[in-house]
Amino acid sequence: MTGDSSIAVPPRPALTHQEAAATARDLGRKSIAPNTRRAYRTALGSLDAWLDGTPLDDHSLATYIGQLFGADRSRSTALLALSAVRFRARLEGQPLPEGPETERAIAGFKRSDEGRGRGQAAPMLADDLAAIVATAHQRRKTGRGWESPAAAARRATTDIAIAGLAFHGGLRRSEIASLRAGDVEPAAAEAGAVRVHVRRSKTNPTADRPDVRIVKNGPAAALRELAARRPPTSGSSR
Repeated sequence: MTGDSSIAVPPRPALTHQEAAATARDLGRKSIAPNTRRAYRTALGSLDAWLDGTPLDDHSLATYIGQLFGADRSRSTALLALSAVRFRARLEGQPLPEGPETERAIAGFKRSDEGRGRGQAAPMLADDLAAIVATAHQRRKTGRGWESPAAAARRATTDIAIAGLAFHGGLRRSEIASLRAGDVEPAAAEAGAVRVHVRRSKTNPTADRPDVRIVKNGPAAALRELAARRPPTSGSSR
């Protein structure tokens, strides 16, 4: 017996090309957040069910966007479907199916959506929230170039938190802007959720009664992260 106590580990057998490709696809799926994967899976499931075997190309994708518009779905739903299609195509090494027809359909969706207003801002829908959560972390182009991954992550946390306050809490922009870190606390009755104490609202302008909203899931996690970045100060007491 030698003084070397190490045990030789036999080399792992090399993967076949097919196995390696499957592993690469699995890693690609894990490259996006779980909430994004779920949103993409739902969007692609709806699209594939609608296609019912019809090949996905520029024409069929544009037609599906028209279907979403005709069903009074939000533009965010169409953009989520488009993001999901792009992700799947890249993951599978396929060419992107979108083209001029899809581009015109999305542009028309935006212009027509702007004309469907009813005199006041429409409430945020579940589809809108899912689209924001799914795409918020994507890097955006600014006047100085593309965001860094770190900058995109910080901005995405704020976007998701604001969207959650609007959807779960029903807060207006002015009410969201008045919040402070000390206004957010864990919700004891619901694991992972947070309680948001609204300082002043349109229905309670003098703040003479408690106004507490509950925010859940991904937006709750984003609010906790933002609150942790800015510890409560003397100015955040209620």
